[in-house]
Amino acid sequence: MQLDPKAVFQGLCSDLGSTRLARAETLRRVTEVAKHIADAGLVAIASFVTPLRAERAAAREALHASQNRFFEVYVAAAKATLFARGGADDCAPEDGRIEDGYEQPAAPELMLDTEQYSVED
Repeated sequence: MQLDPKAVFQGLCSDLGSTRLARAETLRRVTEVAKHIADAGLVAIASFVTPLRAERAAAREALHASQNRFFEVYVAAAKATLFARGGADDCAPEDGRIEDGYEQPAAPELMLDTEQYSVED
C-alpha cells in the first residue's frame, strides 16, 4: 500500500505546515500509519522527502521496534534535476525543503543515482 505524500498532506497532515518541525511531525504520523499497515501483513511504501538522518533513524527504529522492516531508498539527484523532473510544485523552495539542506544516508539499502542512470535504465 502506497502512502502518497500529496494525499497525506491534504488529509492526515492538513493541520500542519511546511516548517522543519511540521515535516518531522508528518514523518512521525506516516511512520505510525506504516506500522499499522505492516502489522496487518501488508507492505507500506512511503516515498517522502526526509532530509534529516535523525528523522529517518527515528522512523527506522519505530518500525524495527514493532518487528517490521525499514528499507531506505536514496534517490540521489541534483537540485536542477529535481526541478526538471519533478516540477516546481514537488520541491518548491518556499516550503523550505530545498533550503534546509539534505543529509545523505550513510547506508541506504538501495541508492539510485539520477545523474548516472536515466529513467529508461
